[in-house]
Amino acid sequence: MLIMVCTGLLSVQGFGQTGEFVPTGKVYARVFSNFHEGLMGEDNSSAFEITQAYFGYKYKMSPYFSADVKLDIGDQEGGEYSKLKRYAYFKLAELKYTKGKFTARFGLIGMKQFNLQENFWEKKYVKKTYLDYYKFGPSADIGAAVSYDILPILSVEALIMNGEGYKQLQSDNTYKGGFGITCIPMKELTLRYYSDYSYKYIWQNSYTSFIGYKKKDLFSVAAEYTYAINQDLDNDHHWGGVSVYGSFNLTKQWEIFARYDQLQSAKVDDNNQAWNAATEVGPYPKSDGKYFVGGFQYIPIKNVRISVNGQYYIPAISTDDAALIGFLNCQFDL
Repeated sequence: MLIMVCTGLLSVQGFGQTGEFVPTGKVYARVFSNFHEGLMGEDNSSAFEITQAYFGYKYKMSPYFSADVKLDIGDQEGGEYSKLKRYAYFKLAELKYTKGKFTARFGLIGMKQFNLQENFWEKKYVKKTYLDYYKFGPSADIGAAVSYDILPILSVEALIMNGEGYKQLQSDNTYKGGFGITCIPMKELTLRYYSDYSYKYIWQNSYTSFIGYKKKDLFSVAAEYTYAINQDLDNDHHWGGVSVYGSFNLTKQWEIFARYDQLQSAKVDDNNQAWNAATEVGPYPKSDGKYFVGGFQYIPIKNVRISVNGQYYIPAISTDDAALIGFLNCQFDL
């Protein structure tokens, strides 16, 4: 069936060409780096780091078909970027067909809810968005997705994925299905709901609600709520929380921003402690608790962003000390 659909799309494209279209391509790269130092709490370490590096190529091959291939350079386990040995992963290997109100994507595709939230937050180099940082799911996965604009303000999306993300290959017959709906009732306001479901030996389900308001060149504010049941196919490993963030442009180059995350997991069986409440010492904690991020962003030129900020973590376990980490972050694009 999939082969027939793809063949049909290719046939339509072949007869639809006028001979005037000129294919275009673009190489791109993005690098995140930082210097951080513990200012309060048990972790007083300091270090310079390259935390992320992306290299890719976008190609518009016809009026309807385009492709995007992106490499993610990082650690094999996906967490400690300060290690010297690095590994390259395909973050994207996506073929996209768009005609009118219909869009289809196939291959290693990006998850729309991650991209949407990143576009509002705009500071992934400071801290990844809620879904990505706490690993509620992969930001890209192998599969297929179709979307359709029902109305000028309303679109729907359906996905079928391997469910293991872009750093793992799955050889069993378990898949993850997803559904999303996006509403943009006015230019500045975006609403989205997304849910996915998979079943192996137990079922797993997650859902995310998002609302964002952005006034170009002035300010933006957004909030999201996420909850996951049986995370990573672990029975009774439920967790979720909220993330609220906003920014205000002081000038064209200077911006002030703030963010609040709250993360809470459920107790498993008769344990008195939630499954994700373990103490984490380091600049990037992901345990249950409250997280505050605040600082300034400076954009000296279009392709460079610099931020001075503080990240404050209050663990859910009351006997543990809070931690304050100071950061100097930098992003540059090629």
